[in-house]
Parts: sequence; C-alpha cells; structure tokens
Amino acid sequence: MSEKQEFEKKLKYKYPNLYADIWKDPMQTCMAWGVETGIGWFELIEKMSEKLEPICKKYGCKMSQIKEKFGTLRVYMSHYPKEVEKEIDDIIDEAERESEKTCEECGKPGKLYTKGWCMVRCDDCKKEEEKRYK
Repeated sequence: MSEKQEFEKKLKYKYPNLYADIWKDPMQTCMAWGVETGIGWFELIEKMSEKLEPICKKYGCKMSQIKEKFGTLRVYMSHYPKEVEKEIDDIIDEAERESEKTCEECGKPGKLYTKGWCMVRCDDCKKEEEKRYK
C-alpha cells in the first residue's frame, strides 16, 4: 500500500464523519479519488481534519475535495449550515495559507514557484524537479 493510501485510510478511520465519502462513486463525490496532493501536505491536512471532525460530527458536513490548484492546497466541504460557515472557512483558510510555504513533496519550508507550473517546493525538491524536466 502506498504512503498516500495509508494516509487516506488513517483519515477515514480517525475522522469518519469528515471522510465519509472517500473512495465512493465518482459520480457522487470528488473524494472518490482521495487526497489529490503530494505527501508533504499530509501533516497540514491532518491538523485541519482534527479541527473539522467535531463540527462534521455535530452538523453532518463532509469533505467534498482536497487537491492542489495553482500550487497551493484547495479544500472544499459540503452540507454545513450557515452558523458554522465562518468557523469552517477559518480552519480551511489556515491550512491553505500554510500550504503556500510548505513543500508539497516533503513538508519542509518552501515557497511558491510560478515558472511554467505553479508549485510549492523547498530548495532540494525544486532542484530535483528541475532535473526531471531537463
């Protein structure tokens, strides 16, 4: 089992309300594809999930999608009432902002590079990325 699969399995086990739709029918949820990021952001996602799970348990909301877009983390949720919208948005915003300075590949401090393809990388991972595409 890959590191990504192990992580997703852990999320489903620890946060069953939040990740109720993971690996389900792709016609019903974008969570069918699991977490669509590099492993470097797994810690950010874990912290965010820990904060969101109690809210989801109480209100029945769920994760809709987790992915990288334009180099940074994007998180979408569904089925939450207006009364917790700001709280959920604040938790997600914190994780998304943290992704702007965390290498998506390894989790070390990084920065957003926008030359050709948008990505957050530390210096070492950026060098490896450049080698692959030369």
